[in-house]
Amino acid sequence: MISSGDYNQSTYCHLLLGLHFRDEVEFITSTFAYSIVQAFRSFEELWREICDDIREGSLSSRITITKVRNAVLDIISPNPCLASRIASTCEELEEKDWFCMIPKLWPNAKYVYSIMTGSMQPYLRKLRHYAGNLPLVSADYGSTESWIGVNVD
Repeated sequence: MISSGDYNQSTYCHLLLGLHFRDEVEFITSTFAYSIVQAFRSFEELWREICDDIREGSLSSRITITKVRNAVLDIISPNPCLASRIASTCEELEEKDWFCMIPKLWPNAKYVYSIMTGSMQPYLRKLRHYAGNLPLVSADYGSTESWIGVNVD
């Protein structure tokens, strides 16, 4: 987990590392559904830059927090083949309005786990769009202040 205090920088690094290690990703999760949707909306704009970073084993100049830069640069290495595969997939996804983004980019992902009830329901449609045929799992019912219970639905 990357926690820098800067949402945009953290999200970029999560997306970059998630794709760099895409074959190891078994599920997509965030506490609240809107966070996943927001991250993937950002990805729609950033994918070319992320692919460049994967290709070169570099990190965008948008990442300015030294500890985050160093941590990510210690992990990634150049992978032009992976970058080309991801770029090709993204070009196809872009034509289809990013439908089934998650299973196409993370082929071993088995489900999406997040709170999707209550005030998160407006994000479900877009999340389903990104998830395609992957199950959406929402076992918790929470609020920004605390967990409320278990979703048995």
